[in-house]
Amino acid sequence: MADLWDHLSEPFQPAFMARGLLVVLLLAIPAGVLGAWIVMRRLAFMSHALGHATFPAVVIAYIAGWSVFGVAFAAAVVLALGLGWLSRRPGLADGVAVGIVLSAALALGAVLVSDVVDPGVGARTVLFGSLLAVAEGDLARAAVVGGVVLAAGVLLARSWTSVAFDRAAARAAGVPAGALDAILLVLLAAAVSISVDVVGSLLVSGIFLVPAATARLVTRRTTTLQVAAGALAAVEGTVGLWIAYRADAPPGACIAAVAAGGFVAVALARGAVNAVARRPAFGRAAG
Repeated sequence: MADLWDHLSEPFQPAFMARGLLVVLLLAIPAGVLGAWIVMRRLAFMSHALGHATFPAVVIAYIAGWSVFGVAFAAAVVLALGLGWLSRRPGLADGVAVGIVLSAALALGAVLVSDVVDPGVGARTVLFGSLLAVAEGDLARAAVVGGVVLAAGVLLARSWTSVAFDRAAARAAGVPAGALDAILLVLLAAAVSISVDVVGSLLVSGIFLVPAATARLVTRRTTTLQVAAGALAAVEGTVGLWIAYRADAPPGACIAAVAAGGFVAVALARGAVNAVARRPAFGRAAG
């Protein structure tokens, strides 16, 4: 038993792995709280685009020697609020604005990491994350963001629920739907900016979307969904980091792969359970 524990815990002994693990566990808080609202509000495409939008911003931060978090956060906030506003325009609804910005961000980022500009950082690091990029300051920022998101989730839960299920009725009752949308998007932008160092700009959905979508397969209650999504994000993030260390692979890719595998496993299990439940009673008795 001791040998097994040593085998499982050994990857997290180095300081950079310990920092990466702590950041992932702290990010599980906004992953649970915000991930539930992302799924219920059908903001999956938006959250995915925010991660991609940080790609050129992070490269520019490396080029200029600026704070990666600061530049990524500023870009994510501007894009989140801008896309939220554009998506309410009739001609740009149904994800059109998000798709346009997503394509533009990826194109600009690709140019910046090409031979046209030499930022001194590989595309792999920016896109898929690097545990060596996680610093002590990232832990503090992740703790602050997690605390703010948790507080907002408690204070605004009822208002966010009313907007999510009947926006027109909520606005008629005086609920400031636009302001609530802005708060949700800014918090999501902050959480995405923190996660860039660990999982990269391309695979942030592995933390903020996939665990919540997996939990959504088995529960519809908001609180249960948030707790389950946060727990899944923590477990899948930990397993992903362990695999990344053992395989010398990008952490973002490993975390996303584990999360996707978890979703498929739960979806198959749910389908099997539903199939058994739909079988006629005489068929089950005969079996």
